[in-house]
Amino acid sequence: MPKALIAEAVREGVGEEAVKPLAGARKADMAETAAGLLDGVGWVPRLLRVPAALAVEAAATARPAAE
Repeated sequence: MPKALIAEAVREGVGEEAVKPLAGARKADMAETAAGLLDGVGWVPRLLRVPAALAVEAAATARPAAE
């Protein structure tokens, strides 16, 4: 898994601040740390998310329509 995807997972699951300390880490260390950070937060990879969860996610991030 590329470092960029590991960082994206941590960003989605935990937040931007959690990604910063991973920046200089080796990929193996980064993956191990990410696994610990994501443990118990309920994050799942986008490919494994069910359509209903994706719809809720899209609605939560959508901008209000301009009137």
